[in-house]
Amino acid sequence: IQADRGEAVVEITAKAVSEATGRVTQARIFTARAPVATIDAANAARALDEAMNVVLLDIVRWAGTGAGTVPTAT
Repeated sequence: IQADRGEAVVEITAKAVSEATGRVTQARIFTARAPVATIDAANAARALDEAMNVVLLDIVRWAGTGAGTVPTAT
């Protein structure tokens, strides 16, 4: 919670790792912010939940694009 700015911030770094090599193939930082009306437990929790939902949805979308996958030779 950034009280001086009146917002909750969630930031998560996600990495895609190749199963074949164990190397990181892609990485990205996901960030979301949500306003906090008043700085108290209930409003802070609501704002953090809102920001976390945005970040998690962005990660799922990113992973769903095939981020970090390496084509298998056939």
